[in-house]
Amino acid sequence: MYTMKKTLLFMTTLFTMLSVNSFSQILTPNPVASVQVGNSVAITFNYTSTIPCALYAELRIANIDGSNVISQDYSVGSNYIVGAFSAALPASATSAAGTVNVIVPSGAVLSANLPSGKTYSWVYKLT
Repeated sequence: MYTMKKTLLFMTTLFTMLSVNSFSQILTPNPVASVQVGNSVAITFNYTSTIPCALYAELRIANIDGSNVISQDYSVGSNYIVGAFSAALPASATSAAGTVNVIVPSGAVLSANLPSGKTYSWVYKLT
C-alpha cells in the first residue's frame, strides 16, 4: 500500500433558473478547476432570488453515458462524497456574489483511476 497526493480535476458550468409560484431564482456558479482531497475549496457564485436562500453544493460521482451526458443516481448513497451549505443569502433583485466552502474529506477516493464510465461533478441548489 502506498500513499499519494490525489487531485480532482473538473470543470463545471451550470446555469439554473427556478420559478415556482411567485418567486424566482437564478444561479451561476463559477467553475472549480481542481481540489486536493483533505483540502477546502471555495466555490464562488452569483445569484438573484426574490426570497432569502442559501446555496447547497455537493460533490458526487456521476454516471456518464456514451455521449458524455452526465446523470445522477440519487438512490445510490455511495455516489455522495461531500456537501455543504453557504451562509444565509439575502433576497437580491440584482446579481449578488456568494461563496460556499466545501472540505473534500481526506478519505475520498479521487484519482486518475476512476471507475469506468464515472466522473466527479458538483451539484448546486439554491434552497
